[in-house]
Amino acid sequence: MSTEVECGQPGCCDANPAEAPIVGDIRRALAALDPTHVSVVDVSDGCGSKLQLVVVSAAFEGKPLLAQHRLVNTALKDHLTTVHAFTLKTYTPTKWAKVNV
Repeated sequence: MSTEVECGQPGCCDANPAEAPIVGDIRRALAALDPTHVSVVDVSDGCGSKLQLVVVSAAFEGKPLLAQHRLVNTALKDHLTTVHAFTLKTYTPTKWAKVNV
């Protein structure tokens, strides 16, 4: 699985993962979907209250977008209580290969 972790503060997540603990929590929770790619971008300047997520998983194959998002929301239900807002994009590996050229 490839994983991107970014936040609003340069080097924050790489230098000190404790500054954005929600990012690691989300990655671990999404492991249940066996993703091939996860991108978690903290757009709240490092506090973890606003996130952009991209999740690529074969678990989404044959499922409509709403069902894909429900899978992610279910996996993250215990972690979203501290998140003010998040955007979510889900892809199957085939669709990801087409959009991530």
